[in-house]
Amino acid sequence: MKKLQKSKKNLLSLPSLVLISALSSTLPLSVLSSQKCIKDLNCVCDDALEVIDCKNLGLKKVPTGIPESAQTLYLDDNELTILSDLGDLSNLRMLSVTNNKLKNIQFDVFDNMDNLQVLKLGRNQLNSLDDDVFEWNPLKLEVIDLSHNKFKFIQHFLLDRKSTRLNSSH
Repeated sequence: MKKLQKSKKNLLSLPSLVLISALSSTLPLSVLSSQKCIKDLNCVCDDALEVIDCKNLGLKKVPTGIPESAQTLYLDDNELTILSDLGDLSNLRMLSVTNNKLKNIQFDVFDNMDNLQVLKLGRNQLNSLDDDVFEWNPLKLEVIDLSHNKFKFIQHFLLDRKSTRLNSSH
């Protein structure tokens, strides 16, 4: 019985597992169905339309018609140069736009994302973020990944948040 109790202490709590899962860049194939969930695109989704995978599709602009039920959105490994007009994604908890060609983020792109917890913008060509990009006051934002971009400095408003972990490594 004592061995069992010791091993339980080494287990991650459920919220930790959920966060680790959200940070993962790969999805198990069993999670996604083959249904197309965005008109005219080969994005794949889970049956509940909560996980949307639009990775590696050669996208040059943000797709329209993303389901409002989306909680996780992958736009990784495309050719996006600007992040704009994602629509009303108030249920979104994780947005990943890594390994694109982002140079600009539209000032109001995050306005309706009050539940966003993880924002991954690593491996792009960003060199600055305007103060008004984060005017939406993301109270639940826990992780911002800005690694491998072209920043010369990081604005103070990203560092003022006690509960947000910022990854800005080169």
